[in-house]
Amino acid sequence: MNTKNLVLKLAVSIGAFILIAYLVDLGKVAEIIVKFSPFYIVLFFIVFAIAMMLGAVNIRVLLAPLKIFVPVKKLVKYSFLTYSLSSITPGRLGELAMIYFLKKERVRIPEGSGVFLTDKAISVAAVGLVGAAGLFKLFGMTIAIEFLLIMLIPIILFIFLMFSKNLRNFFAGIIPSKHLDSVKRLYSVLKMYITKHKKAAAVNFLITILKLMGSNFCIFIIFYALYPKIGFVDVFLISSIISAITMLPVTISGLGLREVSAVFFYGLIGVPAEITLAVHLIYLALRYVIVAASLMFLEKSDFTYLASAIKFPMAR
Repeated sequence: MNTKNLVLKLAVSIGAFILIAYLVDLGKVAEIIVKFSPFYIVLFFIVFAIAMMLGAVNIRVLLAPLKIFVPVKKLVKYSFLTYSLSSITPGRLGELAMIYFLKKERVRIPEGSGVFLTDKAISVAAVGLVGAAGLFKLFGMTIAIEFLLIMLIPIILFIFLMFSKNLRNFFAGIIPSKHLDSVKRLYSVLKMYITKHKKAAAVNFLITILKLMGSNFCIFIIFYALYPKIGFVDVFLISSIISAITMLPVTISGLGLREVSAVFFYGLIGVPAEITLAVHLIYLALRYVIVAASLMFLEKSDFTYLASAIKFPMAR
């Protein structure tokens, strides 16, 4: 990513917050935030940690068919670090750090990339399905189906590419020969989860739904503390829609876009804009407490490598 794109994304994030400041009474937002009880902060961190643990188990499940063992304790650490890096890099590029962390555990780049991409594709599908359910509740079947197709078509096309011999031969002809072996190993890993180890992919999907529930329950905790009228199902569905929207690489890690989307969608079910913004500002603050704490466990060698590899906080 070049500097121009980074500045553009930063501008979009700032513009989104300016729009919110214009639409929302910031004085009321401040009054709401100071009422937030520290008790719920502790609960938030506990549930968040459980969600991270589920993410680590997901990676462990996908590593099993490769007969690769990485202790869950290490995978939990890597999950926190990857989450933290993705929170401070444009377009969540920091998520790619998981491939590097797996490499530290002697998982070769093609295999690590295959595990990462499979886990990411399943996560996108899970968010798409839950988000579509939310849009169905809010707007009806047509918009829900359109949204689901937008989320799933890239995955479907990629699977089609994998099974199309002509397309594989075409790409094999344009890939430099020095990288061809790695690409073939990556292809084998990705295909393996579709053909031979569908059970591992299915288990990963179920755990991903649980992880998504845990992540969204963190937001529900804050809502419950400030606006107990809202139910978990609404938070689960709407937060999934917002998660899908923030996958768009138009801001820095969804900053601004997440808050604007939240004010809009929660407003559709009658939640005051000031409440929604207060909830998401608290959520943002707690997220970055986790980010700061997690990055303290980033080893100097890791930071040096990642800084050179992705030109921290930009990707090469």
